[in-house]
Amino acid sequence: MGYIDRGAVKVIEIIGVSDKSWEDAVDVAISKTAGTIKGITGVEVTSFTAKVEDGKVKSYQAACKIAFAVE
Repeated sequence: MGYIDRGAVKVIEIIGVSDKSWEDAVDVAISKTAGTIKGITGVEVTSFTAKVEDGKVKSYQAACKIAFAVE
């Protein structure tokens, strides 16, 4: 998951939420994390879930492990 040649990688868990799709939920998780953490090297999606109301999907959730290089 953490793609570097040498050094160390830290992994954090983030849940992205979207009203559009699971793919968008992953994009949200990465883009929000990239706003505060630099050097993201990979993502592993560990699960997809959704909130359902009145028989319809209202929001999509993607649980992600995001890896980044540590100095």
